[in-house]
Amino acid sequence: MESEASRAKSLHVLIACHNRRDLTVRAITTFSTAATAAGVDTDFTVFDDGSTDGTAEALAALELPIHRISGDGSAFWSRSMAEAEDHVLHTCYDDGYIVWLNDDVDLDSDFLEVVLEQAKRVPSAVLVGAMRDPETGNVVYSGYRLEGFHPLSSAIVEPNGTLQTIDIFDGNFVCVPVEMARALGGIDGKLSHFGADTDYGMRVREGGFELLLLPRTIGFCTPNPVRPLGPAKEDWRIFLSVKGGGNYNTLKRILRKRHPHTWLIYIAMTYSRWWSRRSAHILSRKLTLPVGTPGDECN
Repeated sequence: MESEASRAKSLHVLIACHNRRDLTVRAITTFSTAATAAGVDTDFTVFDDGSTDGTAEALAALELPIHRISGDGSAFWSRSMAEAEDHVLHTCYDDGYIVWLNDDVDLDSDFLEVVLEQAKRVPSAVLVGAMRDPETGNVVYSGYRLEGFHPLSSAIVEPNGTLQTIDIFDGNFVCVPVEMARALGGIDGKLSHFGADTDYGMRVREGGFELLLLPRTIGFCTPNPVRPLGPAKEDWRIFLSVKGGGNYNTLKRILRKRHPHTWLIYIAMTYSRWWSRRSAHILSRKLTLPVGTPGDECN
C-alpha cells in the first residue's frame, strides 16, 4: 500500500478561457484522466472571461471538481489567471502544486509522468513544460534565458533531456509549489493580456527560487499565426494593443519594477526596435522582388 509520504501532492489547475469550449473541455478531461491514472488529487479553477459558446454548461456537465469564476470579457489572460490563482490561495491549505494550463495545449499521454518524476526530484522548484508545433514538431513555447542589453531580450531554451535553469517562460504549462506561490504574492493581474508569465519568471529568480525547464516537451500547441505586414498605422496600433507585444502599460509595469530610473529609456528602445525591424523587413522584401513584378517599374 502506498504511504502518505510517497503519494504525489495535490494539483490545483488554473485555466483562463474565452469562447473555446471544446478546447477547454479537452484540456480538463485530458489532465483529469492522467491524474486519475496516477492517483493524484486534482481540482480545476477556471476563469471564464465572458464566454457565450456554452462553456459554463459544458464544464458543469463534466462532473469534476471544477470551480468556475465568471468574467465579463475584459480580464484577458493575465487578470484571469491572477483571479483563478487568488481563489486557490484563499481556499487551499495543502502543500501541493498550482498548475498553469493553457486550454489550447494538447498534452502528451504521459505528460504527468514527466512532471511528477521531476517534482519529486526538485520539490521546491518551479517547473516549466515546453510545447511542440503540431505540424513541424519544432519547439514553439518554452523557457528563455535573458541576454543582451535590453532587460527583456531573451533566447529560447529547448529541452535537452536534463533539467535546465531558465530566467522567464511561456505560461502554457507551469507547475508552482503552493507555498512558493504564497511567498511570491501571486500572479500580477494588473498586466495586460501578456506579461504575467514574464514578470512571474523574473520574480521567481529574484526571490532566489529555482526555475527549471522540464527535460522534454510535454505536448503540442499551435503557435500564434504570423500576421502579414499591413499599413504602418494599423500594425503599430496592434503592437500597442492589449494583446500586442508593445503594450505601454505592461512594458512600464514590468520594467519599472526592476529599473525605476531607466524604464522609459527601455520602452523607447523597444519601440525604436519595432520600427527598425519593420523598415528592414520592407526593404528586404523590396530587394527580393523579381524583375518585372508590380512595384519594380522604372519611372
